[in-house]
Amino acid sequence: MTTQSNSTGRSRSKKGRLTTDTIRDDVRTLTDDARTLTSDARALAKQKVGQVAHDLRERADDTVESVVGRSHQAVEIAREKVDHGRLVVVEEYDRALEYVRKNPLTSMLIGVAVGAVVGSILLRRDR
Repeated sequence: MTTQSNSTGRSRSKKGRLTTDTIRDDVRTLTDDARTLTSDARALAKQKVGQVAHDLRERADDTVESVVGRSHQAVEIAREKVDHGRLVVVEEYDRALEYVRKNPLTSMLIGVAVGAVVGSILLRRDR
């Protein structure tokens, strides 16, 4: 079988058919191209995944910093509220002591009345 070369560089037999060598070469070229394409796609995917992971790490770090900052603010506000509450309790305690010192008999009668009310409530609950 004699072969000729055409404009595409493929060898053909005299009858115009492709030879097995030409088909074999085309399959090899196609296989090599597929391997190259797969390798390039894998490299691109690794690059994109790496970039996404980096972006996610940065966002997570920013979120953590924001949460930590807000928690510090919340702790500070809570401390201020506790300090204010403590001050109010001390002031009211001092006012109550002053009232008892100025009005001992009235204070004692109020205490007895409150005790009687609480005692009657507790007795009714036990029944």
